[in-house]
Amino acid sequence: MKKIIFVLLIISAFNCSLFNTKSYSQSNWILQSPLPTRYNINDVIFVNQYTGYACGTLVSVIKTTNGGINWFTLNTGLPTNNDGAIIYSLFFNDVSTGYIASSRRIIKTTNGGENWTILDTGFFAVRGEIKFIDYNTGFITSSNNIRKTTNGGINWTNQIFTNYYFYACSFINSSTGYVSGCDLNDIKGVIGKTTNGGINWNFKIVDFGGFQLQSICFVNENTGYAAGDWIYVVKTTNSGLNWTIQLANCGSNINSIYFINSQTGIVVGDVISKTTNGGINWLYIESSQTRELNSVFSVDSTLWYAVGNNGLIMKSENGGGNWIVTSSGSTEEITSLFFLNNNTGYSSASTEIIKTTNGGINWFSLTPNINVGVVNSIFFTNDSTGYTGGNGYIFKTTTYGNNWLYQQINQEGLSSIYFVNNNIGYACGSNSISKTTDAGNTWIQYNTGLITTLNSIYFVNENTGFTVGSGFNGCILKTTNGGINWTQKNPGIVDGFFSIDFINASTGYVVSYDKVLKTTNGGDNWFVQNSGMAFQLLCIKFANENTGYICGGYVDVNTSFYKTTNAGINWIQLNPGTNKQLNSLAIINADTVYTGGYFGTILKTTNGGTVWINNNETIIPKNYYLYQNYPNPFNPGTTIKYALTKNEFVTIKIYDIVGREIIQLVNEFKQAGYHSVNFDGSNLASGVYFYRIQSGDFVRVKRMMLIK
Repeated sequence: MKKIIFVLLIISAFNCSLFNTKSYSQSNWILQSPLPTRYNINDVIFVNQYTGYACGTLVSVIKTTNGGINWFTLNTGLPTNNDGAIIYSLFFNDVSTGYIASSRRIIKTTNGGENWTILDTGFFAVRGEIKFIDYNTGFITSSNNIRKTTNGGINWTNQIFTNYYFYACSFINSSTGYVSGCDLNDIKGVIGKTTNGGINWNFKIVDFGGFQLQSICFVNENTGYAAGDWIYVVKTTNSGLNWTIQLANCGSNINSIYFINSQTGIVVGDVISKTTNGGINWLYIESSQTRELNSVFSVDSTLWYAVGNNGLIMKSENGGGNWIVTSSGSTEEITSLFFLNNNTGYSSASTEIIKTTNGGINWFSLTPNINVGVVNSIFFTNDSTGYTGGNGYIFKTTTYGNNWLYQQINQEGLSSIYFVNNNIGYACGSNSISKTTDAGNTWIQYNTGLITTLNSIYFVNENTGFTVGSGFNGCILKTTNGGINWTQKNPGIVDGFFSIDFINASTGYVVSYDKVLKTTNGGDNWFVQNSGMAFQLLCIKFANENTGYICGGYVDVNTSFYKTTNAGINWIQLNPGTNKQLNSLAIINADTVYTGGYFGTILKTTNGGTVWINNNETIIPKNYYLYQNYPNPFNPGTTIKYALTKNEFVTIKIYDIVGREIIQLVNEFKQAGYHSVNFDGSNLASGVYFYRIQSGDFVRVKRMMLIK
């Protein structure tokens, strides 16, 4: 039984470690998407027009000091496991002093988030809100509790109300305040009021058609509003004695309500709605976003912010009449990247197309009118004209991506698009290849005669091209007559192939799961150049005859990334600073490279991505980190790398699948910096193993596979 429990603990720790994103500062790669975070953002507050804070899932706290143009992550020190992985609410008295309420913690900062102090460890809430009236007096709602502090959070008194569940609070002054939530008996909304600073509370059931009132806002002693999981807002003009129902024209769910005076307010949830006449009428605000919004905040009458799921941040500078997305990038899987020059690039991100015009500093969505499924490939023939496609369709733009027109193509499972010039283009997918000679107006389909999934297509001129496939019949195919006929070339191995690239008519490369193949005679013969590389290799591109890159990996378990500077004779594994699968590459030159993959990840390097990690590294890491072992899978040896922020005693142990300790690799005092240790599995059977590091409070577990 102990072994079973230990295995469960290992797997739990392993799952948590997958979402650790602390390694970006350790490499010469810059994260460009998603920014500032891919996780849900639950709350936002601004203390002035420049300085704001937001919080959300996986103890993510972000801060801006330039009005939301840029956001950076604050290290709260909170655990990222289930013991406190969600921050529901925050409140700041000024730019320096603020509070955070997470799943099991209340923490405080007095220096703008640089350092945090734990104030309370007994707090637990599925969802709650923290508000301060002044620097000393504050309240927090949490489950069926209402807590109060009168000394800046050092001590908290607690009142429990077993019949109610509380979500939000709003205070007029130190005496008068309100809470909103759900009556657990009647399953209806409830609003509580105190007139003596929380000593006593009176509760009123509000039957508004929904189950719970998730947000409440009072603008003066008489007038207040509340809203929740339905399409209605409730309003009082007599200090909560009576509540009237208003239709808010806001979809099916309201998560947050904010009024700047008795007349003007905004609600957010499924959509955004605004009133300027005290809720008599609510105006639906058009937005291209489909992600749910969780919180809205007004800096002044004109400047508003809203935050939501998957890192969404929106801003309005005209009183909420129009909104722009200020968060950058996508949280959808990046399937393809294409750059026209140093500044302008495009990416297909599953169900949307995103674009940058400043070298990836900002990425914005282009495709509110594309809603047909997953887009797998993108290719531009000039500045204004491009193509993107997926299963059975292609869209074309002639307006720099601003508008896209549907083009009929009978190409099942479309995976790759390549154009030779402005008119002649090819697309490949399941079993067949399609060709256009009139800029995509019509497409002709050619059957390869094989049952296979074609993953990548490349042409060296109008007539000569190649495509590679995987599945039951991995293959390399070549045409010399513009795609009319295709001949199968013998790669010398039985494997699936995912990507192909040529540097000239003679020399080309393909990648399989863990191998690189090369041809020097125009694809007639292929030989394995490198094998045993980290699983799995998905894309290969060359900048010139010597310098090339490979990316890949497996979902959010591990990343494969390699570079060669000698035409593939040697491939050096690089650390791009992520554990996400990377699907695509865009190469500007030998040093400037973009790569993208799972969860909207886009990374950029301008120095060839070189990373120097060894036991004598003098640069002190900003965060602890346990890297994925390399190679993985391995036989029989592999290397485990890790980073320490300070001098500490370190242990690294290897366990088998049932939790038995196999060997202790490290058990000694280590200096701050980057370290590595080798593991030899010669005496072990094939299978899954776990390696666990502990250094002070830092504990991580990762999985590796030995294949003999």
